[in-house]
Amino acid sequence: MRFKHVLRNPDGEGGGSSQGGSGAGNPGAGGAPGGTPGDLGWRATLPEPLRADPSIAKFKDVGDLAKSYVAAQQLIGTKRLEAPQPNWDESKWNQFHDAAGRPKDPNGYTFPDGVKPREGITFDEAKLNAAKGLFHKLGLSEKQGKEVLGYYVQSINGAAEEQDRALATARETSLAELKGRYGDKLNEKLAAGRLAVEKVGGEPFKAWLDKTHAGDDPVFIDTMVKIGELLSVDSSRGGGGGGGFGGGGEQAKAEIASLRTDTKFLDALTSQHHPGHIEAVAKWEKLHAAAFPGKQAD
Repeated sequence: MRFKHVLRNPDGEGGGSSQGGSGAGNPGAGGAPGGTPGDLGWRATLPEPLRADPSIAKFKDVGDLAKSYVAAQQLIGTKRLEAPQPNWDESKWNQFHDAAGRPKDPNGYTFPDGVKPREGITFDEAKLNAAKGLFHKLGLSEKQGKEVLGYYVQSINGAAEEQDRALATARETSLAELKGRYGDKLNEKLAAGRLAVEKVGGEPFKAWLDKTHAGDDPVFIDTMVKIGELLSVDSSRGGGGGGGFGGGGEQAKAEIASLRTDTKFLDALTSQHHPGHIEAVAKWEKLHAAAFPGKQAD
């Protein structure tokens, strides 16, 4: 009996029999172990030993195989690092870090070009060297170490800038409060306060004020003003151990007359932005208090 193929032609012709067509058992059809030519697809054109090779079978077409070949050619001669393994000893890790770009020693870690601490900021060299030593131990590449140092410097600079802004705001607030308290006599009062700082504390006290910024606190300033005013009154009466005008009002008048011809003093006295303005005002007020008690300086 002859059996028709399931996929025979609609008109019933061309149906293959057990003796006709190009069955899978026909060695002349290009078949290979593991599949028919139809199963092999593009691999059917390859030499028979390569058709069923697993490394070839994963490619869907000739183009896919060509891409893989080109990629492989590009890797030839390229230095490749072995992936770290859990059982590596220190020597193996050192080889890996060195190959990955770790500098020869900790001194190889530097700040990025153009990145440096702002003026007034210094680093503890011992701590900086310790950090670089840790970078080296951890295997950071030169590039990674530079990025970390750059980030640290920028963070420190940013914090300092933020502190400067906060201090400037506090100073402006303090000055506004003092203006409300002293009114037109602000400069005179501040001069008295500076006199107290100079006479009572001296250079160490001024250095402490610069470091702590206590000189911007309204309560502290008011206290110094009161002390300075007491010193001025004592000096005008001839007290204070030689700090005043021991010869009385006539001596003060004489000094006022002399200062009226002193161009440097007058420049400081009349120019509000002069660095010695406040001290000049204080001196002028003190001399007039001694020379003309009860009258305001002109």
